[in-house]
Amino acid sequence: MKRTLFLLSCLWMAVVGLWAQVHIADVKVESSLDNRLSNGFLQVQVTMKPEESRRGAAVIVYQLMSPQGERMAHGELYVGRKQLSASFPKVVVASPCLWNAEKPVLYDLKVEVKNRRGVRLDEASRKVAFYQFRMDGEHVLVNGVPVRIKGVNFDWRNGYAPAGLTASLLEKEVTRWKEHHVNAVRVSEAPKGVGFAELCLEHGIYVLDESTGIDSTHPAVQQGCLWVWPNQDLPVKLEEMKKLYQDIRFVDFNREEGTVKVQNDFAFTSLDEFDFYYLVRDHGKEVYRGNLKHVKAAPGESVVSGPIKGYSLQRNITGDVRIEFYATNRSAGTALADGNLVAREQTYIHTFFRPEKQSVRAETSLDEVVESADKVSVFGKDMALVFSRRTGQLVSYRLRGQELIYQEQGFRPFFWRAPTDNDLAAQFPRVLGVWKEASEQELVASSFACIRHAEGALVVLKATYDFPQTEAKWEITYKVYADGVVKVDNHFVAMGKQAAMIPRVGLRCKLTPALTTVRYFGRGPRANYRDCRTAQFLGEYESPIHEMREFTSRPQENNHRTDIYWCALKGRLPGGLLLVADRTFEMNIGYDQLEDLEKGRESNSLSPVDFFVDYRMMGVGADNRKALPVQEPYLIRPGKENAVSYGFALVPFKKNEDFKPLILKYNE
Repeated sequence: MKRTLFLLSCLWMAVVGLWAQVHIADVKVESSLDNRLSNGFLQVQVTMKPEESRRGAAVIVYQLMSPQGERMAHGELYVGRKQLSASFPKVVVASPCLWNAEKPVLYDLKVEVKNRRGVRLDEASRKVAFYQFRMDGEHVLVNGVPVRIKGVNFDWRNGYAPAGLTASLLEKEVTRWKEHHVNAVRVSEAPKGVGFAELCLEHGIYVLDESTGIDSTHPAVQQGCLWVWPNQDLPVKLEEMKKLYQDIRFVDFNREEGTVKVQNDFAFTSLDEFDFYYLVRDHGKEVYRGNLKHVKAAPGESVVSGPIKGYSLQRNITGDVRIEFYATNRSAGTALADGNLVAREQTYIHTFFRPEKQSVRAETSLDEVVESADKVSVFGKDMALVFSRRTGQLVSYRLRGQELIYQEQGFRPFFWRAPTDNDLAAQFPRVLGVWKEASEQELVASSFACIRHAEGALVVLKATYDFPQTEAKWEITYKVYADGVVKVDNHFVAMGKQAAMIPRVGLRCKLTPALTTVRYFGRGPRANYRDCRTAQFLGEYESPIHEMREFTSRPQENNHRTDIYWCALKGRLPGGLLLVADRTFEMNIGYDQLEDLEKGRESNSLSPVDFFVDYRMMGVGADNRKALPVQEPYLIRPGKENAVSYGFALVPFKKNEDFKPLILKYNE
């Protein structure tokens, strides 16, 4: 992202509108540093309130106190009865502690007004910081040290009415920025009168502005930031921002040597101020926990950790084995309690493992395959499936007498999603509308075939769909086995140039609302997307289907999960349905119907389960609404070179059956 900053030459701070009973109207402070950053300069200007009743001269005294209580500078001036301002001469502050966003060291300035008898008439106080902010080419330098700007945009319109933005609410916002590794804020309209500038100084926030400053005396620069501070909407975006903005990174995990490189991206903080530990998970279950030792590195440097234990180099049959690294702060700091999580990462020891591919073979043959002019019915042990010749769909899937598919709405190719706020800003409903049309067209198979295998244990059904709006073709193959297992294979290609990108490539079906719980191995526990998933770790998660939803201020696309290896659906039924991916797929499941979300409304809990098994959905964007809202790596492009093939198995299981062994068995 291109970033442009404009430098202001000095630091001004002000107490705006400080009206005492008498005398002080305003205090302005100019603090700066010499070129060697070794000494500071301080200049104080006090403005008096004009008062008819004021008589005689007054004495103005100031003191600058260090955080340790040491007096660093002081001054005293006499002002006449009609004199409305007093400017103290610039003084040198020897070797001040420098302020930065990581260590916001502040000095206390105390100003008093006394009469000639020494009686105090008024007083004011102000926080003072010494730091230098400048540009060196494309680098931002704070006190001569390059820093990484991690900013968000914010103004009072982010969910607050002007009258409702109180000092306490603003402090809560600034604290949340700090908790989520934000070190800069870009304000389009500064919230005045609630101490915004001082809050940013106290908590360590660089203030970036689209004009010349948030007020007449506070510094500001221009900078590209996340377009919206995501505090009012999807929590998953907030978690993703925190993950991407963290200043400690775990890279180059070496499983053979049992080490990981810890990279210190802080500009002013050493790693010995943090504690480090790691977890080993076998198919999502924690099997080992240990501390990372010898993690000490200066700012901008990296270090290789001490030995990591708790795992075997030999792959086992239980599946996915991953390791997670964590860093917590050792002592309380600005806006952070001790033990607060400041960085985390996950990587693999052994990726999801299954034995070499094997054909799914049932021990018994299908009971019967009945073909008619309009449908094909397949019967096996405790199961009955019906396919429509006209639509090519699996319109009925009965297990032990219970129907899983809602009103014959089985899998159909689908390319649309309920538009997000970013989609609407990019006018996707208009520019990509052909994919919505393709998704909603009357489903008619251009070809349909039923192939029986001689041994009677397998029947293969193939359907082809054409989408003339986009010159696209979808081929789907169902392999049905006697035990109710259905292997689904898909091939899709879009040759047309009617739309430059595809919102999603996947299958949609509607299932009985009697399915109430989903358990899966993939990224979670929150919703995640191709460009918003690193904060959601791979693991095994279980949730009621109605809790999969992320509530937003405006109903829109949500519930999505990526990198799914398998998922199991259960509920008020004598059994459940397991989906096992050939590699991985993406999943979206909930009671909210896509059509309702598109209209900005919610569905009720009695609605069928709207279930998507996607090859992929394009990203959701959020870094810049004014340009392409989704970056290129997270788009789905049409074209022969971008043809898609993916598959999965539908595996029924009994209500109290352990379905985990089935995951290793049914893949092809």
